[in-house]
Amino acid sequence: MTLVTDYLDKTAAKFPDKVAFANEKSVMTFGTLRKEARHIAVGLIEKNIFRRPVVIYLEKSPECVAAFMGVAYSGNFYTPLDTDMPKARIEKILATLQPEIIITDEEHYDLAKAFAGTIPVAVYEKFQ
Repeated sequence: MTLVTDYLDKTAAKFPDKVAFANEKSVMTFGTLRKEARHIAVGLIEKNIFRRPVVIYLEKSPECVAAFMGVAYSGNFYTPLDTDMPKARIEKILATLQPEIIITDEEHYDLAKAFAGTIPVAVYEKFQ
């Protein structure tokens, strides 16, 4: 069975400097995508999070994709939450999902903490 992370490993090995994702704020190569995803994975593994739901609360961006891949590398599954989603909807999703952790960035940290309740919130930039 081939995993999505296997494809990233192969592509990053062949084309490490090729642009994987870009938006108006950042550009990420396949090599950087793999590196950042593995940092996320290591952070989750160090927290003993395995086969659990992980919420990704980031704007659509290369970093969001890296977080998705990092969660996959760690053996967990992710659920993306749109940063424009109403707080009540997010709280309902969190109550149903009961995630182990929320990954967000420094920009959205305070907002994530406001709806997280007892769920730990990790900052994307601190995984590097």
